[in-house]
Amino acid sequence: MNTITRLICEKNRISYIVFDIHYKIIEFNASVANLVDDSTKLHEQADVRDVMWELIGIEEQIEQVLKRGLNKSTSIVFPMIYKNRCYYDLEVELFESETRETLCIVYLSEKSQETMTYIKTIQEINKKTLIYDSQERKQQQNNYELINKKLLNFNVDMDGYITYVNSVFIDFFALNDASILGKHFSHFFTTRSQKLQTSDTIILNAINYMQKSISFHASIIPRKKGSKIYENTIICQDISYLKVVEEELQYAASHDSLTGLANKTELLKKIEDAMLTMQAFALCCIDIKKLKQINEEYGYHAGDMLLKHIARILQQFIRKNDFITRADGDRFYILFGSSSQKYLVEKRLQELQELVLKRPLVYTQEDVISFELQFGLSYFPSEAKDIDELFNVAHKRLYR
Repeated sequence: MNTITRLICEKNRISYIVFDIHYKIIEFNASVANLVDDSTKLHEQADVRDVMWELIGIEEQIEQVLKRGLNKSTSIVFPMIYKNRCYYDLEVELFESETRETLCIVYLSEKSQETMTYIKTIQEINKKTLIYDSQERKQQQNNYELINKKLLNFNVDMDGYITYVNSVFIDFFALNDASILGKHFSHFFTTRSQKLQTSDTIILNAINYMQKSISFHASIIPRKKGSKIYENTIICQDISYLKVVEEELQYAASHDSLTGLANKTELLKKIEDAMLTMQAFALCCIDIKKLKQINEEYGYHAGDMLLKHIARILQQFIRKNDFITRADGDRFYILFGSSSQKYLVEKRLQELQELVLKRPLVYTQEDVISFELQFGLSYFPSEAKDIDELFNVAHKRLYR
């Protein structure tokens, strides 16, 4: 990594780790020590996956980049990683060194804090300072301009027609004043109501000049002449990042973080829905044989990679009406919705067992980990009338 790149990273508070295609660490800067899972493992020649759990399972994506070639798209991006009370964008980029060796670099760049600054600015400036009064006009104008530099805002008359926009508004839509002024605000924004209620807060949605959909939290502030309100100022704060966080939290609540499969909570919802409609189905409980031995022999990283490997096999195996989840530990479940007849389900499980025997986990060039699965089946409604009974039957058959 050249000196200029190092200086740029330090100046812009970007942490980085350089590693080779065998995932061995070659170089890193000091600030990355605060962002890895265990700084004692951070040293040259260590496996980068052992110090950054986010990189577990990235192998397939790196292989795809290598197949495309470094002259094509060479970046893998993981947005909104939360570490040390901050959000970071994590980017893995492949490049060729001066010795023509293919290397990877992980960049961790801290998300901008401007959004929090905007919020504090609004909180610090009392809304009343935006109501024009002749005695305090100069000071209020200064406060108004302070917000103007940071936030998208505009004025509308009492019928909702735009009378003023700031430079942020113009840049957002890449239009000039003549294309904006005099038009109804609904020409640019969508909301539940076409009317703006004074002293209210609403959510506005808009599409910018890059065709990207953005959500705003909009504060409506009245402007007065004397005691009469003659128009409203609308201050818009971009909250798209909050929607991303909300979606990620919802996804995390319903999915297993390691494999990306739905979790047991989602499985229970599926079962309840099927039972309500009296739809016949089969529940298959799956365990991995000798996973403990694999963890002891190769390490827990190998065990995690095996779980991800099995998840991919199961995703490829299931059909449209089936549903797969991973519960705690080495436990998976398949809800067979399309074929509840016993001989058909057992035939499919035999096919699955044959499939996993053909697809061992290639952990390293030297270590190929073979594994087997064991199954426990139960059927609704022929063998179980409720969820507890359904799981009890499946578990008993699994251990038998």
